[in-house]
This record gives sequence, structure tokens and C-alpha cells, in this order.
Amino acid sequence: MSRMENLDTGLREQMESLRARKHAEGGMTEDDLYIRGGRAAAMFCITFAFAAPCLLLWSHVL
Repeated sequence: MSRMENLDTGLREQMESLRARKHAEGGMTEDDLYIRGGRAAAMFCITFAFAAPCLLLWSHVL
């Protein structure tokens, strides 16, 4: 392995260790917040994409 790969592996192990400790403590890491925020945004967009045509149709037909 090259020296750069060793550094990348060490950094990855440290990040995984930090995530494991935070999870064990019940806290959230920044990655968790970004994942939850992204999931919430995706659900909002999907809901809007399905609801908007129905609402427009109802407002113009009824």
C-alpha cells in the first residue's frame, strides 16, 4: 500500500470510530443530520409532485 492509502484508511477508521461513539452516546453526527434533512426534502418533493396536479385539477374543475 502507498502512504496515501494508509492515511486514507486511518482517517476512515477514525471517522467510523467517532460515529460509533456518537451513536452509542445517543448523539447525532453531522452526517446523520444531512441524511435526515435530505430524506425529508426528498419526501416533501415527492409529496408535492403527487399532490400539486390533483390540487390544480380540483381547483379548475370544481
